[in-house]
Amino acid sequence: AAAAALGRWLDPRKHHLVHFVAREQGLIVRHGSRIRSVHDLARPRVRFINRPPGREGEADRANADLLVAAEVAEGRADAGFGLRAAAARYRLDFVPLATERYFLAAARATLRGAGFQALHQALRSAEFAQSVAGLPGYDASEAGASESIAAALSWLGHARNRL
Repeated sequence: AAAAALGRWLDPRKHHLVHFVAREQGLIVRHGSRIRSVHDLARPRVRFINRPPGREGEADRANADLLVAAEVAEGRADAGFGLRAAAARYRLDFVPLATERYFLAAARATLRGAGFQALHQALRSAEFAQSVAGLPGYDASEAGASESIAAALSWLGHARNRL
């Protein structure tokens, strides 16, 4: 699905990807719940909360993760899916499940231009790395690195082979 969605807008011959940040998704967990994996969610009396439905934008998703963390922190649930950053905000435990990688897409023709070079310099700067390091679960160690669309989506082939 991701490759098909990207294929509508990006042509691997004309576009290239630049790493932005990665972030951790997982289980936001109440202290002392002994939840260490998704399998633990099936235990009797474990209360799981879903993100609120109908969240479309990234800002809405971030708020949804904070709502899940608040419910766990207030004792209304033992766990829910969300970002490490939301768990950290409420000083909750976190079980990492996946790392999302975010990219910026650029036309190959613009990669050597002054505008892109300024962006690249900002992404590779110590200031940017320090800012991102202040966000729990976010990683900018590859920010600014260039990657082909095929390489960035190579995991799709591996996932299909396992099905």
